[in-house]
Amino acid sequence: MDIPFAMCIVLRIAFGGVERLPRINRHGTWTYAEWKIPAGTPVGMDQYHMHMNEDLYPDPTAFRPERWLGNPRAPHGEKPLTHYLTPFAKGTRMCTGFNLAYAEIFIGIATVFRRHEFKLFETSRRDVDFYAENLKASPWPGSKGVRVLVKELK
Repeated sequence: MDIPFAMCIVLRIAFGGVERLPRINRHGTWTYAEWKIPAGTPVGMDQYHMHMNEDLYPDPTAFRPERWLGNPRAPHGEKPLTHYLTPFAKGTRMCTGFNLAYAEIFIGIATVFRRHEFKLFETSRRDVDFYAENLKASPWPGSKGVRVLVKELK
């Protein structure tokens, strides 16, 4: 799927569920780097560690939209960088509503940004940084979240 680079920027750092999702290969041995993982062994993956992997996304917490321009390849060059974008998980257990979510993001955000002007209000980076995992990513205690002043465009 060709994902527009603006979507990649948002989906990589806006964590939904960050709990580990277990995967079990029942058919044979998996090889990962130098490790052999026997059939039937649960293996976990999660969005946070995938999206904050410095090998794939150098300086992963930086806002660098240019990293998505030109349909880039992963550092080793085998697969497109979007292959490692997993906001809705991957494989047979990925979110079944991901197409609806993409539509809502495209239509909703486009509509809101065409009609309004936004300015951050009393918000710092700490208000949105991932602090804890409580089945979903949670901000720092006491954070008021992202606060925005919205003004209708004329």
